[in-house]
Amino acid sequence: MWKTENEIKEAKEKGERSSEDFRHWDKKYVIAVAREIGEMVRNDGEKPKPKRDPSKRGSMLRSYPAFLPDMVDGPVEVMEPRVGKPLIVIGLHPEQKLFGRSLKFLLENEGYEVWLSIEEVEANSQGDFPMKMARSVSADYRGQMHPLLKFTPSCTSVPEDFQSKADQAGVVVFVLSEAFANSKTSKGQVFYCEHRKHVIPIKYEEFDMPGWMNMLIGRKRYENSRTDGYKELVISRIRRALDPTARASEHNEMNEVKMAYSTRFLKQTIDAYSDLLKCVYVFGGVSISSKRTLDICRSLGQMLADVGDITLATGGLFGAADVVAESFSEACKSRHCEADIWHVVPERDDQDYTRKARQHADRTFQVVPYGRTVFSGDSMEERESIVARVFEIAVLIEGEADLSHECVEFLWNDHLVIPIKSTGGAAGGSFGIPHKIFEVPAGVAELDWNVLKDDNANAEDVATAVVKIIQSLQETLHLENNEPVGAVPRLRSR
Repeated sequence: MWKTENEIKEAKEKGERSSEDFRHWDKKYVIAVAREIGEMVRNDGEKPKPKRDPSKRGSMLRSYPAFLPDMVDGPVEVMEPRVGKPLIVIGLHPEQKLFGRSLKFLLENEGYEVWLSIEEVEANSQGDFPMKMARSVSADYRGQMHPLLKFTPSCTSVPEDFQSKADQAGVVVFVLSEAFANSKTSKGQVFYCEHRKHVIPIKYEEFDMPGWMNMLIGRKRYENSRTDGYKELVISRIRRALDPTARASEHNEMNEVKMAYSTRFLKQTIDAYSDLLKCVYVFGGVSISSKRTLDICRSLGQMLADVGDITLATGGLFGAADVVAESFSEACKSRHCEADIWHVVPERDDQDYTRKARQHADRTFQVVPYGRTVFSGDSMEERESIVARVFEIAVLIEGEADLSHECVEFLWNDHLVIPIKSTGGAAGGSFGIPHKIFEVPAGVAELDWNVLKDDNANAEDVATAVVKIIQSLQETLHLENNEPVGAVPRLRSR
């Protein structure tokens, strides 16, 4: 307990609303707890490391040989020789048990050792997935964990046996089905393997992929089990993945290089003109559905301008984000100060976005007529992935089904989304938006968070709550920006 009973009692007598809200931390308590954590870390650092028993090998990432240049801020998969036959792990839902066993028989005849994820279920007397909380995926992938999420439960859980087997596997095959998509256990398995292992998806049946699956698996080429010759294709891909002389395709390597390069460039560009740590990214519906939402957007823009040291960022789309940014710009002009606004748009997209954004007939995007426009990514999806890596805090207002990818990208990067739930749409939880974004972040007063889902709260109250939440999060964030400011990418402003 970080606050004593007497301190709680004194706070209640003073009429402080947050006296019993364990999510609200006064600055002195933050400092005190930080000191204690620091002392614990220092003490642990002084302990001698125990000698490893050579007979007990730790869990290692044994996968296909993938080459990534040094500049890429991504995983480097370990190619560790395995004693015996190469191991193939097949992740599937128990409803596809017969299909999984037939696939196992096929691969065993090819000389591989095969393990089915349902084997741990069958070994469990309760007939369900034995679960344990895993470390944050992004902690392993990025090398650090977001300070606001470090001491909160991970958004995914991974069965212990699966984790151990996946670490030893050369290839992980996932059998995609509707039951698999709705299983928290299966979701945890996919999150654990993404960026760690070479994954081959097999689509067992036709179903609507949820947002998280589209983001993690949808980009990979999957084999359709209903197509003739799919077994030969799966075997061929496994052989290629396990061949120590093979390398990932040039396209995949260069795509990750480009994403890392674009992310770094965007960070450097904003830092050259603004303070990246004070940036708030706003995204949402391109067609505002109600007058209340319109009023919320306008009020939010005005109140963010009142803060004085906020930098606003959007994706350059029409709708909610555009209204917030225009209101922000007008409020700054009335105060005779410059509005610090960034619009991050892709160079082009083959799809027609003329109803959603300022797009030319040749599918390239235009400069937004106010603020600064920076072009990043060769498609809308790439742009979404880049901004989710760059911005720490985002505000979601309404939104259509296509926003699920952007929301999942923010969560994957351990960045925070503030959903104004009462506006409905994606912000209200529709379209498969992950439930994780509706959990109260550490350092935020629950009273403020609850205003976001109150349908009866007026626009000013909602905007005030959002601003308070942003300020609380920015106070809690203690991030270091060690990247040097280098050359500035193509930038156009008006």
